[in-house]
Amino acid sequence: LDQVVGSSGWGSFNNGDTVHIEGSAAGIYNIATVVKKVVIIGPGYFWGDNPKTSNDLYDAKIARINFNGGSGGSTVIGMNVVVNGNSAHGYIQIADDSITVKRCRIERSVYFDITGGSGLQLATIIQNFFPSGFTPNNALLETNSGFVPPIDLIFNNNICQKTLIWHWGNGNSANITQCKNNVFD
Repeated sequence: LDQVVGSSGWGSFNNGDTVHIEGSAAGIYNIATVVKKVVIIGPGYFWGDNPKTSNDLYDAKIARINFNGGSGGSTVIGMNVVVNGNSAHGYIQIADDSITVKRCRIERSVYFDITGGSGLQLATIIQNFFPSGFTPNNALLETNSGFVPPIDLIFNNNICQKTLIWHWGNGNSANITQCKNNVFD
């Protein structure tokens, strides 16, 4: 996964393709940068807590996923986004419209990276697990003062062992379109 998803380096993908990521005992996949519409499906996580549900107990750990320009409409499901010795790890970055992050374990945050112009049209963050123990201690993050927030942000059915702080720059804030049925521990 140490390639750009949708370029010739990681494989030849078309918009709308689905990529299944295998869990591995060999280590952590490096950063994936998505530049085409794609569905990424991992096997899930917490296999050690549910040992009779799979042939092996390997989750698909990845250091970071970047949804860059061209990735609009993409979805990631069932990945374990972990910190791997670098302060840039443990994030899912969203920089295009209509991105869905679903059923992932995310050690740091979902990070929005849009500056200037208009905000993203839709970001859907649903059914994820945000563990405590890593800085920053918030589920959604943007620190650039030129940031324009998403027009529609859906944050539903997540389990957060960290706070939900939705601000950027000098304390600016924005609305979350939906924030329902979340558990904050």
